[in-house]
Amino acid sequence: MMTVFFNGAGLYKLDVLPERETINSRSFRYRILYPMRRLVLQQQFDDGAEVLIHYDNAPAHTVRATQTAVQNAEYEKLVHPPYSPDLAPCDFFLFRNLKQYLEGNRHLTKEQLLQQIRQILDAIPQRTWRAVFCNWLERLRSCIELHGEYVEI
Repeated sequence: MMTVFFNGAGLYKLDVLPERETINSRSFRYRILYPMRRLVLQQQFDDGAEVLIHYDNAPAHTVRATQTAVQNAEYEKLVHPPYSPDLAPCDFFLFRNLKQYLEGNRHLTKEQLLQQIRQILDAIPQRTWRAVFCNWLERLRSCIELHGEYVEI
């Protein structure tokens, strides 16, 4: 299982669970949310700038302990409508592109696969990451205008 967070400047956090581990609220908080908060605190942000966070509605993300951790970290959680891959940048951009780049490649080991994924993500130019966020905003606006209907852009 791989968790990826990114922003308009590029890859922010990539985490791979050890084999036979599953993501739950505790692992999501300790492997993702808390380390990301430390990264955010090291960044230079305008005073009073909100740190927005977006992720899907997987059970590990919606339980009370996770929600409390998000609030305590002072993240502003963006609501994600259920069953809406058209509104998730990981779905409409990241995983689709990774799949295209990896198609036809053979990896002998998990480490080789992860190394190639990291190389692919590191090679994405900042202007592309920024364009993904502009596209996401356009999709969100379209969804609102269509009263929640599926968005295809």
